[in-house]
Amino acid sequence: MKFGVCLPNYGKSLARNALADSAQLAENLGYDSIWTTDHILVPKKYQNPYGNILDSLMSLAYVGAVTERIYLGTSVLVLPVRNPIIVAKQAATIDYLTGGRLILGTAVGWMEEEFENLGSSFQDRSRRFEEAITLIRTLYQNEYPQFHGHYHKFIDATFKPKPRDLDSPRIWFGGNSNMAILRAANLADGWQPVGVTVETFSKGAQKIRSMLGERRQFTLSLRIHVDLNGKTEPYHAPGGEFRDVIVGNREQVVRTIEKYREVGMEHLVCYFGDTDLEQLKGKMKQFATEVATSLRD
Repeated sequence: MKFGVCLPNYGKSLARNALADSAQLAENLGYDSIWTTDHILVPKKYQNPYGNILDSLMSLAYVGAVTERIYLGTSVLVLPVRNPIIVAKQAATIDYLTGGRLILGTAVGWMEEEFENLGSSFQDRSRRFEEAITLIRTLYQNEYPQFHGHYHKFIDATFKPKPRDLDSPRIWFGGNSNMAILRAANLADGWQPVGVTVETFSKGAQKIRSMLGERRQFTLSLRIHVDLNGKTEPYHAPGGEFRDVIVGNREQVVRTIEKYREVGMEHLVCYFGDTDLEQLKGKMKQFATEVATSLRD
């Protein structure tokens, strides 16, 4: 099993030195990945926690320059509000400069008001998203790419440098609706829902496995709030979705993670809460030494 940690690129814990310090600590502690959260222009009702946020990809470019081996992920980039050609260039640049370390986590998005603020259509976001994924892969996999989609068309184009390797960056999808799961099985290299229960994760993993067969490498991941020796209770996200948590003493936390692993989870991304840098670093160290060491493959 692999372990990741969410970086403080948003919320009350955002500080100029927090990104680099937490990223370097994660690498030194043996975490496999670090992740940034994405929003751009949210309405005031969502300002806590998303009103104070650094750009997701630019943050990864920054921490990629001060780390050496740890994977860099977006959890998750709202793709339909962006020009996918520019996203492809930004992602390929990060991946190329960091030696193939990028995981491009993406999703269709849920905040209709943000789409409106950015002049993007919310109603056809799924169609835009699927075309964008196909377009990005076309740019990465062809020497002289051509594309004829509903929203984007180009011929006689060149796109270099490519990502570092043929299979990078790996593209993971978020979301846990039936459509999101089907979309991940058909188009993605990985699935990363947020805060779902063991039962919900198991159902999604089973459905994806039944569709994949032996067709390609695929990673089953989970992002979830982890509170070792704490008292955090399940809650609802700003968009209304239920969020489960992994909470309790060491034995309870290990046992819960093992339940997720038994139903297919391979990569756990820990969110340790919106706290100050020193508390975050303490939680990262505690989890790495007390939990992760006993669960690694």
